[in-house]
Amino acid sequence: MDAYISMGVSAQNLFTACLMSIPASIAISKVRVPELDEPVTRGRVIVPRGEDAKNAFVNALHAFVKGTIFGLVLVGQILCDVLTLLSLVAIINSLLTWIGREFGIDHPTLQGVLCYIFCPITFFLGTFYTPFPHQQKRTLLAMPYRISTLQMPYHINSKYTQGD
Repeated sequence: MDAYISMGVSAQNLFTACLMSIPASIAISKVRVPELDEPVTRGRVIVPRGEDAKNAFVNALHAFVKGTIFGLVLVGQILCDVLTLLSLVAIINSLLTWIGREFGIDHPTLQGVLCYIFCPITFFLGTFYTPFPHQQKRTLLAMPYRISTLQMPYHINSKYTQGD
């Protein structure tokens, strides 16, 4: 969030949008994966207190340490996922550049290929037609151009909203 705030987005609007997305994501997850059996929480809610002797907390410090370890494991998994995705994109970009050099294509990338694929889709979504480089910029806004970050589409959008 700090990156978008530093680019000039209102912090209040950004925080409000983040909070409003929580119930929407819960609703979409219930639509995508509905509960087929009787819900566990129907009628009364039973909170497990950790009666299992193996997983029981000894004191507050022990509970804090176990929670911290779980958080570190979760952060490590997210970091590994992001690094894997970025390295996969870099490998695909390297292969496309190597193949493009053999055929005389000037620096093809995965983002460029996705832009060419999704450009007709953005036209049918209702963007008005402009010559291809400008339509390509609109495609970058509507489709996943920057796989690694969304800051580049935000910069392109800010140029269009400021009239450049």
